[in-house]
Amino acid sequence: ESSFLREKVSKDPVHQAFVREHFRSHFKVEDGQVVAYDAPGGQKLFGSYSQVISCAPKVPSVTGLTATPATSSSAAIKWGKIEGQGTVIYEVWVTSPKGSTVCIGKYTGNTCTAKNLITGSAYTVRVRPYCILADGRRIYGEYTPSIKVTTHA
Repeated sequence: ESSFLREKVSKDPVHQAFVREHFRSHFKVEDGQVVAYDAPGGQKLFGSYSQVISCAPKVPSVTGLTATPATSSSAAIKWGKIEGQGTVIYEVWVTSPKGSTVCIGKYTGNTCTAKNLITGSAYTVRVRPYCILADGRRIYGEYTPSIKVTTHA
């Protein structure tokens, strides 16, 4: 429909002049789709709807996660900072040798220390970022791949 109109207008100078004079297209977003419309004589005429688009903000992935044993009962954890919309918070998740996973904290920086670990034990660590937008909404990113760290014996 629109390609037919475009082809017809492009070849006919009378149509070209009519469209330039009478069609001052407007656009709107409705249910995630964009549609062009005009209102000659007060009656809205709509074009074809676009494919569904998403305007939701996306939180970038965290990279560079490292964890090194600091003492016999702690580990130093570090990750690369990301830029996101609003305030970026990082949740740090640690899984114990017995398989229980806990969030040890939420940080605005890119380092922390996991404390009260068992001497000589292996743990897994991962980080999940999220952004707090101006309207208070939280947009969560993906977890990093898990890495292992073993405390000093």
